[in-house]
Amino acid sequence: MNYIVSNAQIAAMTELMEQLGLNARDLDDLVENEKHTEASDLNAEGIDSQLNYLIGRLSEEELEADLRKSIPGATSMEFGGPPTT
Repeated sequence: MNYIVSNAQIAAMTELMEQLGLNARDLDDLVENEKHTEASDLNAEGIDSQLNYLIGRLSEEELEADLRKSIPGATSMEFGGPPTT
């Protein structure tokens, strides 16, 4: 779930982190866990949600190339793409 975050919220959390003696590295696991949960949710929602996410993040060419690479045992030449190295 996405929330609109204000500069005041970021400043307050930054101040809290400083009071607790924490830095950006201390947030690494929290960020990774949240992104993992987001990915799991997208995958559970099915192909429309997955494609919506991927189309929003990758160029059409990148997505098509990645999809072609996903075909078991196939080379890109079989599907009209450039040779893979």
